[in-house]
Amino acid sequence: MAEQGARLTTLGKIISVLLILGLVGVGVYVVARRSLGPGGKLGEPGSAEAPQSEAPDATGVTTVKEYKYVPADRLPPVKGVSQYKWNANEKMLRFSYNVWAGWLPVIAANHGTKPNAESVFSKKYGFKVEMVLMDDPVAARDAFAAGEVHTLWGTVDMMVLFAPELTRDSRTAPRISQQIDWSNGGDGIVVRGGIHSVSDLRKKTVTLAQNSPSEYYLTSLLLSAGLRPADITTKYTATAFEAAAAFVADKKVDACVSWAPDIYKIPDRVAGTRVLSSTADANKLIADVYAFRADFVRDHPDVVEGLVAGIFEGMDLVKEKPEQAAKWMADAFGMKPEEVMSMRNDAHATNFAENVQFFLNSSNPTNFERTWKNAAYVYRELGRISAPAPFDQVMDFSFIQNLQKKGSFAQQKVESVATFTPSSFRKVPAEAPILTQTIRINFYPNSANP
Repeated sequence: MAEQGARLTTLGKIISVLLILGLVGVGVYVVARRSLGPGGKLGEPGSAEAPQSEAPDATGVTTVKEYKYVPADRLPPVKGVSQYKWNANEKMLRFSYNVWAGWLPVIAANHGTKPNAESVFSKKYGFKVEMVLMDDPVAARDAFAAGEVHTLWGTVDMMVLFAPELTRDSRTAPRISQQIDWSNGGDGIVVRGGIHSVSDLRKKTVTLAQNSPSEYYLTSLLLSAGLRPADITTKYTATAFEAAAAFVADKKVDACVSWAPDIYKIPDRVAGTRVLSSTADANKLIADVYAFRADFVRDHPDVVEGLVAGIFEGMDLVKEKPEQAAKWMADAFGMKPEEVMSMRNDAHATNFAENVQFFLNSSNPTNFERTWKNAAYVYRELGRISAPAPFDQVMDFSFIQNLQKKGSFAQQKVESVATFTPSSFRKVPAEAPILTQTIRINFYPNSANP
């Protein structure tokens, strides 16, 4: 028996050696095949396998041409806190906004960005709106604190950053009463060749606007991929469009975080770049909102409710006459109407029914409270905030609740469902969707879901 066992052991060793040699041979064959192009030739210039060089002419690729890097620091203290400016005779609301497709319903309701007697706000609610373009989020915040504008544009994550400073003065404490949209592909990361996943960003240089949705989006992806913010090198710019311009001009930058239209124009014009990920991959991550000053809400609740209602009407107007709204926005942004039309799907406008879900449904997994707390977690990880403002000291759902009691906008139904949207090749992400949510719903015996 011992002799037979020895023979089996020797035979086993021989078989093992043969298997190992076979696997090595297969590996060598696969590597050799990958290094050759079609027909057994090395990849030729211009082929899919050959490395691409940067496009020599970058004119017109990004929204801005000039940029400068700014140092990383904690959010600057609020300056110039004062009473807001308001003329009771003119009743002119100054509404800050940035270059973003999500503001289309506001522009539609206002018939452009200038004060207009024909606007929904003027005809139906008795005040006019002047839309003030401010792409720099810190500049917008300071104008809000100084009373130069009555509203502050932003996203929930931006408000998490701004709230601790703004709430130090009860007059400038932000009050959020309406969600404008969910980013639906408008925010994204553009990378150079060799980066195929978020994990590949380790030890890479990324440029982005500090204190903006770009920073929140990138950090969320890093944490989801098991990375820390310290695992990458960041270069900050004042605006997202400057970040895109820096990426195009500075070949040492491996990636940029920006938003439409630049994140899609760059891959079209700069060879060897592509969209790594966009908010089309992330389920309701970035919520676009605006905030009123607390003292304005106290003094003019009728204007606040009129603005909220007028914007919901603007959402219907965009559906009815999208070309007209696109023309008004194009005039404001210095774009072509067809460019604005192509940007429409970058943001999913959240109508009245969806605002009810966002503000009033405590069971909604992507409601205001959870979105606020998720952002607070990310910015604590970044070391930007230590004690975030409580969500319920910022959220003001009373105006949505009042409209609901009146039966207003009952025709608007929840539309934020997952649907297949045809995309051109340049909008296909470099990897599979990154942020997804699995929700388990348990039904009790003999219960029903109306």
